[in-house]
Amino acid sequence: MLARYADGRVVIRSHRGTDMTAAFPEITRAAASLPAGVKFAMDGELVVWEGGQVAFERLKGS
Repeated sequence: MLARYADGRVVIRSHRGTDMTAAFPEITRAAASLPAGVKFAMDGELVVWEGGQVAFERLKGS
């Protein structure tokens, strides 16, 4: 889950609730760069694309 709060704070959490914000600085920066006051929450899956296929094992433990 990715959330951006009205104060500009961005948080990325795994499906287990682990704070993963520091692990994805490019996504955090993109969400933080939205105009002031924009707040939202997104739910989805991050995948690693490697060698022409999804590498699920690269995200284990998150």
